[in-house]
Amino acid sequence: MSDYFREPEEVLPLFVAARRRDPPTSKAAGRASRAFAAGHGQRILEALADGPGTKDEIAERCGLDEQQVARRMHELRRRGLVVEVGEAASPTGNRETRYGRTERGD
Repeated sequence: MSDYFREPEEVLPLFVAARRRDPPTSKAAGRASRAFAAGHGQRILEALADGPGTKDEIAERCGLDEQQVARRMHELRRRGLVVEVGEAASPTGNRETRYGRTERGD
């Protein structure tokens, strides 16, 4: 298969915090955002120690909002720290993914 069809993670870095030509303030903000994201990931893993949950349930347990949790789930899954363990109905009746920790996430 050609290089054009490689997976996105192979083509681009997963998380580029700032571009080379960005001002120093943007680069500093990018470095801070990585640490901030790592802190959110740790809080999510700690919340999942109490058992699987949807993004809403996890957010309630760890004090983040649902969007903050949702933004971290792809990275945590990619790193093998969480897995999808099923589905549940949201308060609005929509289907939501339930996540659980893996042994690596313990």
